[in-house]
Parts: sequence; C-alpha cells; structure tokens
Amino acid sequence: MKPLPLFLLLLVLLLLTLVLETLLPAMSFSGEAHLVLFPMIFSFAVLVLPFSGALSFAVITGLIQGLLVMQIENEHVEIQLGWFIIFFVSWALILQFISDITTGVRWELHALSAGLLTVTFLLGEFFFLTFARGNFLITKEVFFLCFVPAGFSFLLAPLCYWLLQFLLSRPPHIRPIYLSPL
Repeated sequence: MKPLPLFLLLLVLLLLTLVLETLLPAMSFSGEAHLVLFPMIFSFAVLVLPFSGALSFAVITGLIQGLLVMQIENEHVEIQLGWFIIFFVSWALILQFISDITTGVRWELHALSAGLLTVTFLLGEFFFLTFARGNFLITKEVFFLCFVPAGFSFLLAPLCYWLLQFLLSRPPHIRPIYLSPL
C-alpha cells in the first residue's frame, strides 16, 4: 500500500480506537483499570510508515492525545500540550531506529513497544499530574492502574498486528483463466 493512503487509514484507525477506549467501561476485575488501545495502533503505524510519515503520525497522535487528556486546574493547564508531542515523537524515533536495526516490522517488536509505550505514557501522565498538583504520592494502586493496561496492550498487540497485516496485505495475484501465448 502506498504511504499516504496507509497514513490516512492508520489515522482513522487511531481515532476509532480512541473513541472505543472512551466507550469501554473500566475493567472491574482489574481494579477499575481502563483498557488502553491506541498504543497498539501508534506502534504499528510508526513501524510501518516511512520516517517522515512516522514523525507526522507521532505529532498528530501527541496533539490528539494531549487535547483529550488536558486538564485545567485554577486557570492553569496541568500538562502542556508540547510534552505529549515530545513524548510521541521520541517514541517514534526510537521505534524507527529499532525497526531499521531489525530490518523490518516484527510482531515481537510491535507487542513489546505497545506494552512499553502504554506503561510509560500512563506513568508519565501520573508523574506530570502529581508534580503539577504538588502532592507526590505513589501507591500500589497507581502502579496497578499503569501496569495492568500495559499488560493488556502487550497481550492484545500480536492480535492487532496480525489483523492489521491481514487487512493491509495485497490480495494474491489471480491468474487469468485464459492461456497466454507462448
């Protein structure tokens, strides 16, 4: 698939997963942790897109995610929008570098990056909010709410990878019924 249609398709999938995340209820069996799906799409997109497309996708993801998470407390924005963009661009650079080293997109790399991206995103968001509010308190529940969604992202990422590979792969060339001349 050409890079621009692939970019647009993955961007639509990212938006759909963000909508799906907000519609899904918290998982009661996991301490009210929410399922985080967008890192799987982001990791796949950054791994399969060319360098410029991956950086553009990272900027757009950072902008969208920053606007979704932005909270204003006492007329002060707690986490600036630029931090989200820097976070996703940094991950895009790391994943592009690793995919160049491994010479391709592998499902193991996708699963590992989705899990690590989820946990670093949630922990980073927690640390930024606690520093902005001035009450830095780390409990077991905080780590539980960060690592459980990361574990689910890690476990669901291979399924997402194979599904996206199936959807984006070209159909096999169908031979014509008639015989070609010798």
